Amino acid sequence: MAATSAGAENPDAVTAHALYVYAADDPDETSLAVGEEIIVLRRPNAQWWYGVTQAGEGFFPAEYVKAAGSASPGVGRGRSRTVAEQVLDEATS
Repeated sequence: MAATSAGAENPDAVTAHALYVYAADDPDETSLAVGEEIIVLRRPNAQWWYGVTQAGEGFFPAEYVKAAGSASPGVGRGRSRTVAEQVLDEATS
């Protein structure tokens, strides 16, 4: 399934881009390439998200991607910002 068609099928899907290379270790994971577009289909927890990449569909580390419109990697419904991130934002605004 292509990343662009997966987003059209799921109106809650979010676009993200890979910040780092990730090589999938398990069959239910997907690999990431730097800069690759990912369609995030689910964010079950703060550490692992589920989505579609060019390599296929599966779980990947949330910290390895940046959701579109997000200032920090992994920020979204599945991860709240840390106190350090909030303080840094307040100091630079």
